[in-house]
Formats: sequence, C-alpha cells, structure tokens
Amino acid sequence: MSNSICFTMTYYWGRKSKNTLVNVAGLFTLRAPYLAWFYLVLSFLWDIEFKHDLLGMFVGHFYFFFSDIFPRMKKSKGFNLFKTPDFL
Repeated sequence: MSNSICFTMTYYWGRKSKNTLVNVAGLFTLRAPYLAWFYLVLSFLWDIEFKHDLLGMFVGHFYFFFSDIFPRMKKSKGFNLFKTPDFL
C-alpha cells in the first residue's frame, strides 16, 4: 500500500501547489497538479498494477475536497470534516 500513500501525497501536494513547475527526469517540465496523473500513465504503460495508484489518487482527491474546498462552500457553513476535535 506504499504506492497508494505516495500517490495520495503527490496528488494532494500537486493540488495545493498549482503553479509549481516540476522537472521530470530532466526531460520536460510539468505543472504540479499533473504529476500524479503522469505517474499513473507511466504505471499503466509499464504494466504495473495501477489499481493501488488510482486508489491513492482517489483518497488524495477526497481529502483535498473535504479539507480545502468543502469548508469554503456556502452550504457547509465552514464545517471542516477533518478538523481535529478540541478535546484531543
């Protein structure tokens, strides 16, 4: 499951760092949000089982949505799903 965790962190970091440029193997440059997608395509092309990678991207998107986008929506009224409770 380490690939899933790596993809989760890469996806979340890419979404938080929208304008960051990433140099891939010295060959070309990508914007950070596309880095996880690039790695997913490589996993697919190299016949690596990419289901775990896709799961990691889904979890990263889920966390990004509910920690950054959902609290800013008018319907949620600033509710953060992943906020640590005060008693902890």
